[in-house]
Amino acid sequence: MDRRKLALGATMLTMLLAFICINSGRTQAAIPAHIPIDGIFKPSIGVDSSVQAGGIVQVTPDSQNKKGAIWSEEQYKIDLTHNFTSLMYVNLGDKKAQSGDGMAFVMMNDPDKVKNWQQVTGGALGVWRNPFSWVKDNSAIAKSFAVEFDTYHNGNDFDGLLPNDGPDRGHVAYNFPGQDSAYQRLPSRLYALNHLQLQKPQNGDYLSNGTWHPFRVKWDSLKKQLTYQFDDYAPVTVAIDPATVFGTNQVYWGFTGSTGDYSELNQVVFSEIPGLNSIDSPVTMTDLEKTTPTVSLTNNQATQASQLYVGRTVHYSITPTNLPTNTEDIDQLVANIQLGLTTYKPGTLKVDGVSQPDSHWTTGKQLQQAVGSLTQHKMTARIEFDATVDQIDVSKAQTASATDQFTYNAKSLMDKQFKMPYTVTNDFTQIVINNNPQHRITAYELGKMKAMQNAQDVVRELVRIGNIRAQRYSDKKPISTDQITTKTDALAAIKNLTLGKSLIISFIANEPGMSAASSVGIFIVDSDTGSLTLADVSPAATFNPIRIGTRTTMHDGLWHLAVKDTRAMGSSWQLALALTRPFTSTDGKHQLLANLEYLKPDGSGPIAITDKATPIAAGDNRSDPTTTITNQWTDKTGLALTNISNGNYPGDYTGELTWTLSDVPH
Repeated sequence: MDRRKLALGATMLTMLLAFICINSGRTQAAIPAHIPIDGIFKPSIGVDSSVQAGGIVQVTPDSQNKKGAIWSEEQYKIDLTHNFTSLMYVNLGDKKAQSGDGMAFVMMNDPDKVKNWQQVTGGALGVWRNPFSWVKDNSAIAKSFAVEFDTYHNGNDFDGLLPNDGPDRGHVAYNFPGQDSAYQRLPSRLYALNHLQLQKPQNGDYLSNGTWHPFRVKWDSLKKQLTYQFDDYAPVTVAIDPATVFGTNQVYWGFTGSTGDYSELNQVVFSEIPGLNSIDSPVTMTDLEKTTPTVSLTNNQATQASQLYVGRTVHYSITPTNLPTNTEDIDQLVANIQLGLTTYKPGTLKVDGVSQPDSHWTTGKQLQQAVGSLTQHKMTARIEFDATVDQIDVSKAQTASATDQFTYNAKSLMDKQFKMPYTVTNDFTQIVINNNPQHRITAYELGKMKAMQNAQDVVRELVRIGNIRAQRYSDKKPISTDQITTKTDALAAIKNLTLGKSLIISFIANEPGMSAASSVGIFIVDSDTGSLTLADVSPAATFNPIRIGTRTTMHDGLWHLAVKDTRAMGSSWQLALALTRPFTSTDGKHQLLANLEYLKPDGSGPIAITDKATPIAAGDNRSDPTTTITNQWTDKTGLALTNISNGNYPGDYTGELTWTLSDVPH
């Protein structure tokens, strides 16, 4: 910055205005949580930087024409073959429009600059090429990358390429200070900086506003990409090839800064330092009704396999992990966990398999848990517990977004935070109905339901007739049909139903903790009064083989015969049997010399079966429309051949039986 043409009177007026602003009641911003940096960073020789009490780095004092630089010690250089994250807070004073000139975050491999600083003051910020040189010099930091936080607009020279889009209240940009491409020569023969990914304060604010601005840096070693974010500005991602830019994978890092005719107090504090206190916190949250994690957090990136559903129990597994790039142990680690839309289930908290008291929790949402130390010999710890997914206001939406936060503090770690977002869905029940073709109610079924006294009994019968089922929406898990009911009185609907009419009724499944989606079932009552028929009649059947000397042989147990009566409930029937063609040998020469008898299931006397229809059974449809006659037969009851003569000729014999089913009075 250079304002050598500014009148003295104007300078005095500016100072007076600044004094009035300071005394206007503005409070100093609170210093963010940070770690001490003794032995980690060191100012260069010949600069105006210093480390204040409590680990606050003063890059430049609030005085004119000062220059500053502070660099990592040799053992705390960044290793770019590994991923890293870092969090710092920068404060560019509170001078508003009277500020100058700013600071820069720098990564570099220029050992001479680390030890002996030879930079100009003003707009170069201690990192760029001399803005007032007409020739290319070596004042810029070689083999470097820099992000500048510039509080002063250097007119038409070094900032001459900035867009003319209103007052410049400061700006943030990056470039590579040692590369010629970072600059462009102006008609004045001076050099201007190319500001890449230019960002400016919004809403009339200034960079120099007394605020501690968070500055986050993340390095992806695989992609060779660095992402930085200043304050709440949009993240910026830069492709950096370490071999090309730095000539090495081991780089110094730190901050430079400067003032000119205008000044500001430039300060930095460090909350996360690569190689010192880097930590990861993989998290999995698993629905206990599933076998794979529902939501997981890896490298601070959340992946969601499926929804979380209201009322389910989920299992948390949190693994704070010491990284192999750390040069020191993480001592006295404490985890602070804030749950979003889940609530802790008492009695489930464990650390490394050891149960912990529930008193570590606050209202089931907040946990403060001492973890111990993470060393090179014990790289991880494990925090586990169960939680219940909270209810959501379904009157507003069926889903809700939430975030769990995991924050770690240690002797050398301040507020390292991980966030795991997820979505909670209100699970609900579904009724599955196939109305094609529409379900038919027989006269018998209608009569049976009309005789019922309880509406839920009617519902169960309709569920059976329609083969209706219920399931959970989330995973299609079946729900007991006992949970199915109707939205209207099913008993009243059935009482008013007559033959040939239709019934349209809505079913729902009431599962605790879930809402219900209804489905409509359509039933048609048969117009006829039902029928009396023989069902499942074996077209052919056999008796057990007859051996010489055998006097009696039974049916072979494979006979099938049923009576189906779908007439009005309470109808009666009678079943008769006749031997309409005697048992005759297959060559037609001989008749079987034996009697055919029916041995009743109740053990009563045998019934002789002749060529005349003889009643053998009777029943009604009061309990069931279908009566399976042969289900009542045993190896001693049912049809039998008795009084078998020893004079029978060997061979196979066949005959014909005729079953007669008839209606009888109630």
